[in-house]
Amino acid sequence: MNVLLIASNSWFTGLTLDEYVAGMKMNQANMTRRLASVQLTLAEREAFARYDGLRHILVMTEDWCGDAVMNLPIVARIVEALPRADLRVFVRTAVPELNAYYADQGVAHIPVVSFLQEDFRELGVWVERPRTADARRAEWMAAHPDFVFSKNPGQMAPEERQQWMRLLVEAMTEMETWYDNGIQSDTVAEIRALLDRGVAG
Repeated sequence: MNVLLIASNSWFTGLTLDEYVAGMKMNQANMTRRLASVQLTLAEREAFARYDGLRHILVMTEDWCGDAVMNLPIVARIVEALPRADLRVFVRTAVPELNAYYADQGVAHIPVVSFLQEDFRELGVWVERPRTADARRAEWMAAHPDFVFSKNPGQMAPEERQQWMRLLVEAMTEMETWYDNGIQSDTVAEIRALLDRGVAG
């Protein structure tokens, strides 16, 4: 099974962005706020307007994922700038075949964003966060060695979940300052470079 077959067979079972946000159990307020505030520059919007071959943008994620809260709003603004693209969000636990496809490609993290052409051929895949965020994240993790971003809070004891949530709020607040101070631009630049390679290839 490849992403072309999975996406073309199940595209309309994916959630629109509004549907996904409405169903979020965690981070809904943060996601809503960021969707209202994140904007591309005019130059960035004009650059993405040239990718007229892109038609479908597929996102696989989970609502507890902090990187998705940071980056899905950026992806949403990119989709708006593309001439004729639509966005569908797939919750990873609900689409095991899609998760298996990415796992076969060596992709173990979320969010995963596949940029697909009209016929669902994959032009490129962007994963998790921009590389410039890794050093910042590593510094934060070194200062909070007991915190694991990828833990599923639904599997935690109430006390552990409360502590995890407190640290998550702290992490999210700090992450947002990183994005406001350059990392959003890095995200946009990484995605543009990915698409340029896909178009050239």
